[in-house]
Amino acid sequence: MPTTSLRLALVAAAFALFGAACQCNPSKQCTSSTDCSGGGVCLDGYCVTDDGTGGGSGGGTGGGTGGSAGGGTGGSAGGGTGGSAGGGTGGGAGGGTGTPTLTVKVDLSDAGAAGHVVISGLGRCDAGTCSFPVTAGASFTVTAVEEGAGNGFAGWAGPCAGIGRTCGFSVPDAGLTVTAGFDRVNFIFVTSGTVTGGTLLGLNGADTVCQNHAADAGLPGTYRALLSTTLSNAVNRLPDAGGWMRPDLLPVAADRVHLISDGIWYQPRLTESGGTPGTPNSVATGTLLDGGLAATTCTDYAVNTGNVTVGNSTQGALSWITNNATSCGSSVRLYCVGVDRAGSPALDVPQNRRLAFVSNTVALPDIGVAGFDGICANEASDAGLGGTFVALISTDAGAPAARLNNGVVWTRTDGVKLTTAGPAFLSNGEWLAPLVLNARGDVLKGDFTTWTGASAIGTAAGNCQLWSVSDAGTGASGLSTSIQSGGVTQGAFGSLTKNCGEAHRVYCAQP
Repeated sequence: MPTTSLRLALVAAAFALFGAACQCNPSKQCTSSTDCSGGGVCLDGYCVTDDGTGGGSGGGTGGGTGGSAGGGTGGSAGGGTGGSAGGGTGGGAGGGTGTPTLTVKVDLSDAGAAGHVVISGLGRCDAGTCSFPVTAGASFTVTAVEEGAGNGFAGWAGPCAGIGRTCGFSVPDAGLTVTAGFDRVNFIFVTSGTVTGGTLLGLNGADTVCQNHAADAGLPGTYRALLSTTLSNAVNRLPDAGGWMRPDLLPVAADRVHLISDGIWYQPRLTESGGTPGTPNSVATGTLLDGGLAATTCTDYAVNTGNVTVGNSTQGALSWITNNATSCGSSVRLYCVGVDRAGSPALDVPQNRRLAFVSNTVALPDIGVAGFDGICANEASDAGLGGTFVALISTDAGAPAARLNNGVVWTRTDGVKLTTAGPAFLSNGEWLAPLVLNARGDVLKGDFTTWTGASAIGTAAGNCQLWSVSDAGTGASGLSTSIQSGGVTQGAFGSLTKNCGEAHRVYCAQP
C-alpha cells in the first residue's frame, strides 16, 4: 500500500502534467477523508484510494461521462478506469476522451401542435429527444420549423432563447441540451355583432361578449377584449408568450410587442367565423398608439354618454387600434384575442412574387408619369431591390391597374401578400394588408396620403391634367393605411381629393 506521502506525490505529479491544460475549473471532491468512499483519503481536495483510482462511482463533484476533476468515465486526477494517479484512458485532470453529446428536445405542448428541429450537418429531430455524439467545440445551427397552418413556435430553452427560428452555438466538453417548444397559435378576430359602450357593463362584460362569439364559431380557448381601462391597459391584458392569427390562419403578429406596433402582418379584419364584417368598421379600444389608456372609455365601458376611442378594422399602421373617437351610444365592434396558447406564427413568404411599396419621397404632381416612375426606380435601387418598378397612378392609357400585368402575387417588402392571387390586386376589392411599408421595409411615419389619379385601382379619376400642373385644379389620392382599394371613405385609392399644389407620396409596384 503506498504511503500517504507517495500518494500525495502522485497527485502532485498528475496535476503538474495535466493541470495546466484543464480549463474546466473543477469543483473539489472533499474536505476530509470522511467525504471519500471505499477507504480513500482526501488529498488536496480529491479522494484517492489505495490503488490510485479516483474515488466514488462515476467520480465526485463535477464528475460524469467524459470526465472532470472529480472523476468519471475516461479518467480524472485520481485516476480513471484501469488508471493510476493521473492515469486513466486518455485521462488527466478534468480530462477524458468521452464524446460530448448534443441533445435536442422537441416539446409539443398542445395535442394538436406539430413541429421539428433541423440541426446543421446532423439531420432533424421530431417530437421527443434526439442525441448526437459530436466533437467538443464544434458549432451547430438549429432551426425550428412548425408544421401545418395554425401551428407556431413557442421558443427555445438552453443555449438559445426567444422566438427566432434559427440559433447558433458551440458544444462544450460536457455537451449540452437545446429544447424547442411548439404550440398552437391564438386567434384574433373582430366581433360580427356590435355593442355600445353602456351595454358592455365593464371589462368583464366585454370579455363575455368575446367568449360568446368565439364559442358560436367553435374557436377554442379563452378570449379577452382588446380594451384599456383605468385599471388595466390593453397591452397588459395580453399574454407574455404567443402570437396571433386570423380565423383563416394568416398570421397577424408574432407576440404582444409586435401586435401593439405599426408593423403587424395581416390585418385583424375577419370575424370569428372568418367573414368580413360590414359597417360599422369602428372597433372600441379605449387605447392609444402605445397600447396605453386613452382619455375616452365610456367610463370604463359602463355608460352610453361621452365618447370612446376606436380603431378602424380596415386601417393599418396602428390606425386599426387608434383612429378617432365616437359617441358611447354608437354601435361598435370589439377586437377579441385568444390568451391560452404560446405558439408564435411564422410569416410564409411566397417564393414567386412581385414587390410593391409606398415611396418615402413626396412630390408635387407636375413631375409627370416619368417623374413618378423615377421616384419608384430610385428608391427601389437604393434599397437593393432588383427589377423594374412603376408608379401606381392613372395615365393616358387608363387606371393604375392598366400599368400592371396579370401574374404572380404582389407582396409588401416584408413578404406579406396584398391579395391571395395576383389578379385580385387589380380588382377594386379589399387587400389582406395595407401598403404602408417603404422599399426598405420600414413602416411610414406621418403623411400617408398618396397620389393616385384614380377613384379605385381599376378606375381613373382626376390627375392634375395628366400630372402636368401644380398651380391649379385637384387630383385624386388615397390613404396608404387602408386595405380597401375601391373608392370608399379612407380608401387606398381615390378617397381624397387634393389640391394639385400639394406634395404627396406614390405607390410603386413591379409590373
